[in-house]
Amino acid sequence: MLNHKTILIAIISIVCGLPISAQESSIIVSQIRIEIVDGNTREEALRRWLSVREDYRYDDLESLDTAVQRDVQELVNRRIFLSVEGRVKPSVHGEANQMDVVYTIVDANTFVPVPLPLYDSNTGGVQLLYVQIWDNMLGTMTDWFSLTTLTVRGNGEGGLETGPWIFAPRVSNIKLGNLVYGVRFEQERVESQTYDGLALLSDYRFDRSAFFVNTEFRLGPRRRLYYTIEPGVEFRYGYNDFAGIGGFERTAFDGQIQQSFFYDSVDVFFNSRVGYRAGVINTLRVFQRDNAWMPAADLTAEFSPYFAFGPEGRISYYARLRGLAVFGDNYEKLGEFMRGIPDATMDGNLAFYLNQTIGIGLWKWRGVWDLQIHPFFDIGLASGGSRGFSGWKDLRRSAGADVLLFIEKVPNLAFRFSWGMDIDSDVPGSDDNKTEFIVRYAYSY
Repeated sequence: MLNHKTILIAIISIVCGLPISAQESSIIVSQIRIEIVDGNTREEALRRWLSVREDYRYDDLESLDTAVQRDVQELVNRRIFLSVEGRVKPSVHGEANQMDVVYTIVDANTFVPVPLPLYDSNTGGVQLLYVQIWDNMLGTMTDWFSLTTLTVRGNGEGGLETGPWIFAPRVSNIKLGNLVYGVRFEQERVESQTYDGLALLSDYRFDRSAFFVNTEFRLGPRRRLYYTIEPGVEFRYGYNDFAGIGGFERTAFDGQIQQSFFYDSVDVFFNSRVGYRAGVINTLRVFQRDNAWMPAADLTAEFSPYFAFGPEGRISYYARLRGLAVFGDNYEKLGEFMRGIPDATMDGNLAFYLNQTIGIGLWKWRGVWDLQIHPFFDIGLASGGSRGFSGWKDLRRSAGADVLLFIEKVPNLAFRFSWGMDIDSDVPGSDDNKTEFIVRYAYSY
C-alpha cells in the first residue's frame, strides 16, 4: 500500500512533469553548518555569498559536491581567508537522500594600514602613501579601501614642493539580496602635460571632486557573468597653467553613466591565477568645458587569459588585450595602460594595447612570504590626440619586470615593484622620461 508521502511525491511529479524516480533519487540539502575558526566573520554575512542553500535539490551527490566546491573557490578568490573547506555529509536526520553541507573557514587578518614612502616616475617625486585595506570589514564580507597619497619633490631651487595628491575611499561588495553594491569618493589634485614630439603643448594643474555609486548583477548558473552600472559626477576647479602657454581646455563638470558586461572565470590558484576574463565597458558622458555643454562616450573591449604551470602555479603566463575608442572627446594619460611608458606621453581617442607577463616564483618562505618576478613586454598605440593620427608611427613598446611580494598571513595584500623601459619611442625630455618606476600593491592587471 502506498503511504501518504509516496502519493504526495507522485502528485507533485505529475504536476511538474517530472519522473517519480528522479524525485526519489535526488539529493536535498537538509542544513548548512558554518564553522569559523580564529576570526570574527559573521555567519549570516557569509551565507549571503553561498550558492548552496538549505532545501535546495540536486540531481545527485556529485552535483551537490560540485556546487559546494564552487562556493569554496569563490570564497578563496576573495583572498580574505587563510583556508576554506566544504564537505558534504549524511544528514543528522538520517534520511537517505538528505545531506548536510559543512563550510569551514579559517579567518585571516585583513585590516592592513600601510604607510609607505613610494616612488612614481610619472610624478617625479617620492609619494607619501597611506593605504588602509579592511576587506571583510567587521566580519560583514564588505570591503573597505582607502588610498591617500602626497607627492613631495624638488622644486629646482634646492627646496621641496608638493605635487599631485589624492584621497580616495571606497566601500565595495555590499551584498543585499541578489545584488552587490559599491560606493566611492575621490578628492584629487591632478597635474597633466601633453607633448607634440619634443614640444610641450600644455602643463597644468586642477583639483577634482568625484562621487560614484555602482550596482552589480551576477548572472548565470555559476554567477560568472557580471553586469555593472555606475553613475557618477565629477567637478573640476582651481586650474593653474604652469607653463603659461595654454593649450588645454577647462572642464568644470562631468556627469557619466558607465556600464560593463564581463564574463570572469578567473580563479586564484595559490598566488597565481587561472581562467580568463572578457567583456566590454561603455561610458556615456555629458560635460561642461569652456562654458559649453557637450556629450561624449567611450567604448572599451578587453580580453585577459591567465595560465599557471607546475607545482602551486610557480610559473604563470597572463596577458591583456584592450581596445579603446572615444567619441566626442580626447583622453590624456593613456600611457597608464602600459608599464614602462610615462603616462602623459600617450593621448588620443583611439588606442590598442597588448600586455604580456610571465610570472616566476623565486622564494616561497612558507607561512611568511612568496616572492615572485614577472618580466613583461607591452605594446600599445594611441592616436588622434594632440599629435593627430600617424598610424603605426604611434606604436609604443616597453619591457621590464614586476617584483611581487605576497604576505602569507595577510592574503589580501601584495606589494608590487615595477620597472619598465620605453624601447624605441622618441619620448620627449630626458632619458629619465624613457623609463617608469612604480611601487604599488597587487597585480598590474
